[in-house]
Amino acid sequence: MKFRTLAGQNSSNAVWQVKRQALPWVRGGYNTGMIVHTFAFRWKAGVGEDQKLRAMAGIRGLQGKIPGLLETWVGVNFSPRSQGYELGGVIEIRRPAALGAYGGHPVHQELLQWLMPLIDPVEVDFET
Repeated sequence: MKFRTLAGQNSSNAVWQVKRQALPWVRGGYNTGMIVHTFAFRWKAGVGEDQKLRAMAGIRGLQGKIPGLLETWVGVNFSPRSQGYELGGVIEIRRPAALGAYGGHPVHQELLQWLMPLIDPVEVDFET
């Protein structure tokens, strides 16, 4: 079974290319081409500490296995404004095309296979 990206899109790169053409401030060369993929998770009821630790390890484990991932950070959210999002992370990706490759990569799909039933995610991707 192939999962969509957390945002529910089959190709983040294709969506990004459409937005890039439509938004004048993006077309104007403001950005450098590096993508920052951010995410936060609310855990569903009944998720145990062992599953939370496995999720953190699994996300960290993506580094070095998926081409284009430059840096990967994940940790427990301690913000008083967290709105229930307990885990957050940032993945630095080389360029927009690598974001699409990341979403469909078998290692990422394997992680999503068991992780998605445990979380209510939110994500934000932007070019720096």
